[in-house]
Amino acid sequence: MEEAGFEDVVERRFYWPNGPWAKGDYYKTLGVVFQENLLAALDGISLKVLTLLGWSTEQITPFLADVRAELKGASVHAFLPMSVYTSWY
Repeated sequence: MEEAGFEDVVERRFYWPNGPWAKGDYYKTLGVVFQENLLAALDGISLKVLTLLGWSTEQITPFLADVRAELKGASVHAFLPMSVYTSWY
């Protein structure tokens, strides 16, 4: 951003949980919303990438069913690191 002409660039890092396992109402809600968005996008993202790697649709479909089950499982406590950059002109 600084190379593009922005000044006083500040990076804020935080994490989004995947699912309702996180502590606190805010993080539980964020986790549920993020998980729903991730599951909704899973087919589109995976089909593009995996077909480029040579997988067939017949191979991808059961694989994604397993991925969905793992993401929804209570034993998975995954999170996604996020960064937000802010600046003033």
